[in-house]
Amino acid sequence: MSDHMLLLKDSKHCPVCQDALHWQPEVGEDKNARHRRKYNILSVYYLILLHLICLSLLGWLFLLGKFNAGMSSRQGLEMLDFDNRYKDWVPVTYELRAENALENPPSDFMGMPNEKNTKAWDELITPTYFAASRQDLQKTKESINDSVLLGHPHNGEYYLAGLGVYHDIHCLRRLRLFLHSNYYYDRLTDVNLQYLREHLGHCIESLRRSVMCSADTNIFTFTWEDAEEVHPGIFRPNPKSNQQRKCVRWELVEKWVTDRHVPLSPVLLKPDGRQDKIMMV
Repeated sequence: MSDHMLLLKDSKHCPVCQDALHWQPEVGEDKNARHRRKYNILSVYYLILLHLICLSLLGWLFLLGKFNAGMSSRQGLEMLDFDNRYKDWVPVTYELRAENALENPPSDFMGMPNEKNTKAWDELITPTYFAASRQDLQKTKESINDSVLLGHPHNGEYYLAGLGVYHDIHCLRRLRLFLHSNYYYDRLTDVNLQYLREHLGHCIESLRRSVMCSADTNIFTFTWEDAEEVHPGIFRPNPKSNQQRKCVRWELVEKWVTDRHVPLSPVLLKPDGRQDKIMMV
């Protein structure tokens, strides 16, 4: 059996190959001509294979595009669903503000600890927790089965809840207390310090996630005015932190939670049915 017959013996379903199977060298045909004919037949094979590969790639790209479109569509629906959960929830309106943390006079929350700024921070966290109804949890798609029920005077009809921003404020306050521990704590044992460090480690991570989630993209620049001398003769420009930004009107949020708030030591309904007053800050 000749070489070209061995090469094409399984190609009976290919018309071009059938022609090749029945091809016989012409009288007087030289060896180079036979090689050219074999080359032409192999070229047909390669072209068919190349077309199949191209069609496969096109099909794969089409399916990938459909998959990505489906993913984008699902993500869009999930985002819309999330927005709908909090529609008509807390009344959020916005205003443009230009604030500077270094402005004079300082805010009530700044400075070394004293009665005034201690009171300001204590009042700020007063409405940290509020009574959420079953409908509130269902609307926001929070789990009801493992949520903590409030005891007297709510008698198991409402759940203990809070807004995320108040957890951030709680963490900032805790960090401030630890920063001025000589003022706020009479004596800290090693056990106390270990607890606070673990708690504040959680707070720092929580604040990092919160800041990166909201991602303030407003620009800030620097100024040589009142440049800080960080080393003798070496001055560092100051950041200008009074850039304009779009802010939530805080007083509306604060009023919403204040109208629903429960004490920082609420009476909670335990799983065994007993009620207990527990400090939550």
